[in-house]
Amino acid sequence: MSGKTYGNLIFESTSGTWSTTSLSGSTATSIKGNFTLGTGVTINMGTFVGLIVGGNWTNNGTFTASNSFVIFNGTAEQTIGGSSATTFNNLTINTGATVVVPTTVAVNGTLTNNGALKQTRAVSSGTVSFLNISSTKYYGVDITPQGDMGDTTVTVWGNQACAGTQNTVMRCFDISPTTSQQAEITLYYRDAEANSQTAPNIWHFSGGNWVQASGITRGGSGEGNWVKGTVTTFSPFTLSDNDPTAVDLTDFSAVWDSEAVTVTWETAQELDNLGFNLYRGESAAGPWVKLNAELIPTRNPGAVFGATYTWLDEGVTPGATYFYRLEDVDIYGVSTFHGPVSTAPVDPSAVALTAFGARGPAFGLPLVLAALGLWGLARKRRS
Repeated sequence: MSGKTYGNLIFESTSGTWSTTSLSGSTATSIKGNFTLGTGVTINMGTFVGLIVGGNWTNNGTFTASNSFVIFNGTAEQTIGGSSATTFNNLTINTGATVVVPTTVAVNGTLTNNGALKQTRAVSSGTVSFLNISSTKYYGVDITPQGDMGDTTVTVWGNQACAGTQNTVMRCFDISPTTSQQAEITLYYRDAEANSQTAPNIWHFSGGNWVQASGITRGGSGEGNWVKGTVTTFSPFTLSDNDPTAVDLTDFSAVWDSEAVTVTWETAQELDNLGFNLYRGESAAGPWVKLNAELIPTRNPGAVFGATYTWLDEGVTPGATYFYRLEDVDIYGVSTFHGPVSTAPVDPSAVALTAFGARGPAFGLPLVLAALGLWGLARKRRS
């Protein structure tokens, strides 16, 4: 059995009961199809290293995991089922695999979810927990509804961001109830999935935008970090300190350049960003004068990489101190201001900024830019 590859692997007994004493082997067995334990069959993995399963797992007998691993790597949805509860030692969901989990599954060792775990439960009152496996091994989602939501399916994608997002916790959630009701939801993640997010909010994809949930609280640690909030509609959810489609502004600075000031800003990516306006003031509180006559266009519209922009401000008096603000405008007309940064007469200062926001997927962005005649402009200099 060690190192072999099977289509379907079925253990069954025609005499009522059958058992193995203790399997051994240092090379995993690959099962392209289904793994089935029949009624009355006992399998003791002993020192056998493990199983790689591409189909469904059905346990109608007794499975003793010992120190083995089980890896699910199917390309179609896989199910853990059977009349007997299965306790795994180490359980891994490979990238691209989706495994439907019963409420009775347990893990003694480590659960690694690089794909998707899925579970359906009835949600009517109280708090219902999804994908809470062996208490300390994995936490998924808790739902406390205000009304009967009926059968509700929760899917958790682990160690990966929701499509079209960045700067988020590396976990994506989907909640699909039969009937939508206002509910308090708690979304969990591991330390290893935090992805530098220190105070994440719950964001819900609705109407083409990521919308922040209300009543946010946070807590937990290790395997059980959590964020709690209130929602009224359901679809994909993610966790992020800021808008999960936010464009990163990695640098914004102003320095003297002879008798002019060079203002520079740099983006890390430009999802949903339309362009910029630059303002100058003689104090940090303004008033502000817009320096550009028309919008400074995004250089790489809709891109996951950024660009560097430079403006030479010659309308200044040497020896004075000036302040600059940057406004980014997204394709939905939403503005976000950054700064101010200042330049002193002799010792200019520079301030680095991050995470300025945009909203929604960048659908139709090239058409928007073309209509405004903004293609091809990368920089704007005052002359």
